[in-house]
Amino acid sequence: MEYMSLEKQVTEYMPPCFLWQTATDELVPVQKSFLFAQALQEKKIPYAFHVFSKGKHGLSFADEWIRTTP
Repeated sequence: MEYMSLEKQVTEYMPPCFLWQTATDELVPVQKSFLFAQALQEKKIPYAFHVFSKGKHGLSFADEWIRTTP
């Protein structure tokens, strides 16, 4: 589990990051993203972090939009 915790993998050599997550993600607790953002900040890695109020895990695949678009 240590290896899978992204906040433990942050080094000063990481590129800038864009993070986003939904507060209602049922697979990845939003707290994990906060920990990752904190680790980036501690290493002075530029990042943007956005938490959306709702949405499920995998929302970025837009598969619901694709199924409902004629």
